[in-house]
Amino acid sequence: MREKCGSDIFANYGCYKYMRHSQKHDKATYAYYFTYTSKQMWGWLMATAPFLAGTHSSDIIYLFDCNYFSAPVPMNKTDRRVSEMTSTAFMEFVKNGNPNTPEVPFKWEEVSKKGDIKMLEFCEQPAMIDQIFDNRMQKVQALLKELFPRKITSS
Repeated sequence: MREKCGSDIFANYGCYKYMRHSQKHDKATYAYYFTYTSKQMWGWLMATAPFLAGTHSSDIIYLFDCNYFSAPVPMNKTDRRVSEMTSTAFMEFVKNGNPNTPEVPFKWEEVSKKGDIKMLEFCEQPAMIDQIFDNRMQKVQALLKELFPRKITSS
């Protein structure tokens, strides 16, 4: 739980706030949660890492075939497939403003302008999920409101 608390405060809450903000403007926004990780990526850090899971910036390894933990990246067949899906969707978004293409086995939905937010979970079998950060952001928001009542808004 401590690992999640740190991620929630330093990365996830900001993402959550932006997704909420994006519901108010007319631009298409695509949210994702990168949970895939390979034991191959950790290299020598495997012995010292507090947990071996997808972390903030794990997607960079699969987008750019550049491992900042160990080099070179010894990708297996599954790693390569995840890398290809990830980079294909991102390249399509850069070219056309929409990450969806027949070349990827998923439909990446926009952040809804009304109602609950969904995001794409990048894993071996990517799919849309509707429990954003396991629904912890509402708790983080309530705690922040309690600590800083004048600075935190509900949006």
